[in-house]
Amino acid sequence: MRRQARQFSGCPEYVGVGIAHRTFGKTMEQIMRYLECLPPEVRHVIRSQLVVQYATVSAAGVPIDTPTGVFTSEDLRTLDIATGLAYPAKAERARNNPKVGLLIEKGENEPVVSIAGLASVRDSDLQANLDRYMAESALVTGKTAMNDWSVVREANWYYARIFVCITPVRVRWWLNRSAMDEQPQSWRMPPGAIQNRSDPAPAGKASTPPAWPQRPWAELARIALERNVPCHLTLLDCDGFPLPMGARDAQVTDEGFLLTVPAGAPWQEGKATLSFQGVETFVGSAVTGEGQTRLLVERALPVLPLSADPSEVLRPKADTRAALMKRLDWEAARRGQPIPSMPNEPPRPTTGALYRAGTLCNEASGDVHIENM
Repeated sequence: MRRQARQFSGCPEYVGVGIAHRTFGKTMEQIMRYLECLPPEVRHVIRSQLVVQYATVSAAGVPIDTPTGVFTSEDLRTLDIATGLAYPAKAERARNNPKVGLLIEKGENEPVVSIAGLASVRDSDLQANLDRYMAESALVTGKTAMNDWSVVREANWYYARIFVCITPVRVRWWLNRSAMDEQPQSWRMPPGAIQNRSDPAPAGKASTPPAWPQRPWAELARIALERNVPCHLTLLDCDGFPLPMGARDAQVTDEGFLLTVPAGAPWQEGKATLSFQGVETFVGSAVTGEGQTRLLVERALPVLPLSADPSEVLRPKADTRAALMKRLDWEAARRGQPIPSMPNEPPRPTTGALYRAGTLCNEASGDVHIENM
């Protein structure tokens, strides 16, 4: 008797207009590759976008969002972010509470994708992490481009990384930004399909963060608005996942911020942070009503020099570099590993890096092609 593959009967929850994307007829192996359950245009946005909003939950239950590079795994089962070994908070929060969130945005008329996922922290092989991060970043442009190899080779404090591998458990998407006042379309991973486990936590006490600059929140708020950059508000959804959403408008008040947030946001009120490109971040509580959201600010987080001044990413000032190297030494020693070494030559790009670079070239030429996997 021929044994049949195990199947699932469909998407447990679907909200929105149109036909749900279902898992009907999919095997467990296919479902774990969640991208196969999503529309082609949504898959393309997920695979082609490099910088996303990545949110974790602090020990105090505060959702914290930081723009971060994201890479699809080779088997396309997970979305992987990498944070510096010299500033490991984003990874440690995910180790303590694996519920994380991603927001993926591209152009105005492209899908907006919100992902709730379970994180697995990978830091048992720091050399392999550095090698992969460099290969994933091999074709990146801008301040971290590998144009001057003599500079890049000295930046092991930057390329030494902890990976956080995220298995999506719920994907929400809107057709474009203007559609975000409607409820999103949605896909869920079937219960029991995920077994996430982080590498063992390192021994000993964690390194102490440097005392980076910290201004009064009202002063920092004025600076943030003067920069005229996008901001994102992050709260926990009903399942405890921290989900960032872009704010359409932000105004400073005596108590915090008055924000216009899309009506399709998957949360209403609670502990929150407001992040302006990961530079200025404000912690407080949010309440939504009458079409607007009020954030009552308690404090602002310190400003990381690398975020405030991108020119310091590969060429930090002497005191910044010294502080980062001190943490790098400490965190590597906690894991019983040497500081990873830099390769002699630029690495070959990964499949994901080639896909992202190809998309950028196609978009620049106006020839956008969406693959069907």
